[in-house]
Amino acid sequence: RYNTTIKQIPVGLSAIATALDRAGYRPDILDIDLHRYSDEEVDDILRKSSHYDIVGFGNIVSGYKHTKRLAIQVKRAIPAALVVVGNTVATSIPKLLLERVPQIDIAVIGEGDNTIVDIVKVKSEDRGWKDINGIAYRKDGEVVFTKKRQAISDISSISFPDYSLLEVEGYLKV
Repeated sequence: RYNTTIKQIPVGLSAIATALDRAGYRPDILDIDLHRYSDEEVDDILRKSSHYDIVGFGNIVSGYKHTKRLAIQVKRAIPAALVVVGNTVATSIPKLLLERVPQIDIAVIGEGDNTIVDIVKVKSEDRGWKDINGIAYRKDGEVVFTKKRQAISDISSISFPDYSLLEVEGYLKV
């Protein structure tokens, strides 16, 4: 949200980070929205984070150009990283996103809580993406869609977001 002073706690990002944390992974969060990092600052932070295998982020569909810019920044700084994009920009235009932004490797379609954990597991086991429901990816230059992931039917099975993974105090300052 580059053109507003409003800062909103990223509930979706927190939910994804919580799912990873509960699965035994420790996510790092670069909260660009809270800190309003410039592109240069993001580049610098990413270069210092060149050890990451997977970089994931999301945006609303109207933030397509920011999503594209960030994907380019990530691949420039960490060329071997798997770039995973979620939220409505990935759910509503996954084919366009993957066709137009070659730096994005996977688009998560729908709820990402379980999907991201599956992606990390498959990546760590060096298996293919075809068995992960609810994603789109490129194979041999073509966009491939996996089977639709069923919506989580029991909302109580989703962990409440662990906001300690974020810098909540920064959002509370006026």
